[in-house]
Amino acid sequence: MVSLVFIVIGILSLIIVIVFKKQINKYYENVKGLSKSHAKFYKNIIVFFVPIIFIIAGLIQYILPLIDENFKTKIINLYESTDINFQIIAGSLFILFGIFTFILRFTSYKYKYFAKLSVMEEKYGKVEGNIIHSISYTLVPICFGIYLLFKYLN
Repeated sequence: MVSLVFIVIGILSLIIVIVFKKQINKYYENVKGLSKSHAKFYKNIIVFFVPIIFIIAGLIQYILPLIDENFKTKIINLYESTDINFQIIAGSLFILFGIFTFILRFTSYKYKYFAKLSVMEEKYGKVEGNIIHSISYTLVPICFGIYLLFKYLN
């Protein structure tokens, strides 16, 4: 039942995105401070990402009960026998992302790679926009990565 709900939500949201594609394109073209390449990326990839994730999640929910028990135990044993855990990998990636954005923030390329920074600076002011952007793209990933690593170690 859950799989059907996910698939239906994904298909309905995909239909909504396709129906309102012109309005979505107009919106991203009118966002100030967003380069044409970033606007194209958001219009063509990010907008379709959420419906596709819902459809994939629904398909996974549907397929999981059909998988053979021997196959499930082999995957579980493979996961438990390795020393590298998902929490270590994800935590490390979050910390690296936060450090990368922290370092990139002090370079001259920050407006090239942070498309939303100029929009936030324009909307909230230079100082407040930088604070909001720093918290959400630097501090939160680092804290979440540290949390995952501590959770694994304890």
